[in-house]
Amino acid sequence: MNFYPTPTYYIFAPMKKNTFILIGVFTLFVLPAHKTDEGMFPLSELKNIDLQKAGLKISPVELYNPNGISLVDAIVRVGGCTGSFVSPDGLIITNHHCAFAFVAAISDTVNNYIKKGFLARTKSEEVQAKGLVCKISASYEDVSGKVLQGTQSTNDPLLRLKMIADNIKAITESENKANPTLSCEVSEMFTGRNYVLFRYKLLKDVRVVYVPARSIGEYGGEKDNWVWPRHSGDFAFLRAYMAPDGSGAEYNKNNLPYKPAKYLKVNPKGVNENDFVFVLGYPGRTFRHQSAAFYKYHEEYMLKYISDLYDWQISWMEKAGKNNGALEIKYASHVKRLANVTKNYKGKLQGFRRAGLTAKKYEDEKMLADFINTDANLKQQYGNVIPAINTLYDDIIKFAPRNLWYDQVYNVAPILAVAATIDNYRGNYNDLKTDEEKKVYMEKQKPRIQAAYYRLSDLYDETFEKDALKKMLHDAQTFNASNEVKTVTAFMNEIKDKNDLNKKIDKLYSKSKFRDRKIMDTLIKKDIEKLFKLNDPLLSFASELNKEINFYDNKDRKLKEN
Repeated sequence: MNFYPTPTYYIFAPMKKNTFILIGVFTLFVLPAHKTDEGMFPLSELKNIDLQKAGLKISPVELYNPNGISLVDAIVRVGGCTGSFVSPDGLIITNHHCAFAFVAAISDTVNNYIKKGFLARTKSEEVQAKGLVCKISASYEDVSGKVLQGTQSTNDPLLRLKMIADNIKAITESENKANPTLSCEVSEMFTGRNYVLFRYKLLKDVRVVYVPARSIGEYGGEKDNWVWPRHSGDFAFLRAYMAPDGSGAEYNKNNLPYKPAKYLKVNPKGVNENDFVFVLGYPGRTFRHQSAAFYKYHEEYMLKYISDLYDWQISWMEKAGKNNGALEIKYASHVKRLANVTKNYKGKLQGFRRAGLTAKKYEDEKMLADFINTDANLKQQYGNVIPAINTLYDDIIKFAPRNLWYDQVYNVAPILAVAATIDNYRGNYNDLKTDEEKKVYMEKQKPRIQAAYYRLSDLYDETFEKDALKKMLHDAQTFNASNEVKTVTAFMNEIKDKNDLNKKIDKLYSKSKFRDRKIMDTLIKKDIEKLFKLNDPLLSFASELNKEINFYDNKDRKLKEN
């Protein structure tokens, strides 16, 4: 369940001494002192929770009011993070790491703002956070009926998924056309069941105001991250701007500070023991209701694989930047993102094993199965559900090494990812029947292809990518026969030793036009059809890999839908 596009709240029982975890800015997770409606919920569920019984001392409508102003209007989505307006002049507080990449972008070996911090003493000194778009929820609407319309007529899982995707696309296009000043998205709350349309106001001019020195913002480093107590200044200030007419315009020196409908006021007295805690924000997702087999997959495969791969990348980048200030700055934000995730995953894995969480999940499922089997009607309706889920996960677990490799190979190789992206657009283009359809498609997709190329090519570092791809090729060769990556097998068939592999990788990249931004700009802007017809070694490799990945993706979609 992916909850991040919608403000979500947490409710917890009163605090007991030393039973809380502080994560980030104003984000308090509390271990429940007694049974209550604790947990993570989308705002659509607010009406079903007795907040005042739980301890809320203000009216629930003051938290969320779709017909007026409420606290949710002070909450802002800062890229993939949560932030809060804390002044009438668009000042936003968020986490240190949420502003880190933008500080890295303005740093160099002379002015290393990553290390020493950044402070704009006046508004005129504030620096653009390039690429950052903040979102504010304007409204939301349950569109489950519209999204699922027609799906009851088929038992084909792939056709059902396509119908859902087509319905979402139609709803989104219609809403964006009707609301040109907003960004409208449909988010899946519960797979195949609940879908909510969110309308966002976009703030495209966001500037860095203050980010503390790294020694303060991440005191203790990743060793302390995700762990309490962490005594760090894990915060940063940004400011959102708007055009003089109030619209969310791109960066312009004449723009004015954004005036939020609501902003938070910090209580200087802090909190007391047994205070009720309620948090609004944009969390990633929750897995609390997933099956035991899902937990087994994460414990035995996913968490360790991602942690090990990220550790390898971090080690490579830290070694490369150790005696090179420019490279250290270049890799800094990427290392931070990777370290944040791998520390989280290692902590989860440790928690899984210490608590015996997977085994407990299986015990819970057995109790549920026993309960179902005691009632003939329940057994008829649901008796096969848990066995069916376990059967599906048997396949997921069986092919976990290969599928995890598929998920990561393009992440470690941005220019190879460019080739894969071009191949996907090329496939869609070739599926069209008429010249007119192809012409319309090219004009529509041109800005998207260009944006994807710029984003990925900005991440490109040739030395790192070649080494990373070599690692991925070697890793794939360690898989058993059931997990064979056939594209890699074919690529490595003629390789005799390390020198052969180095030469083949060098040839793959040296002859690729995707590394040359000038050539790519010309092709994208003037002749996308020629781009699609390129005889490029990276494109050929990515195309074969895409065919393999797409084949298994289709099988996985059927599993997910079933």
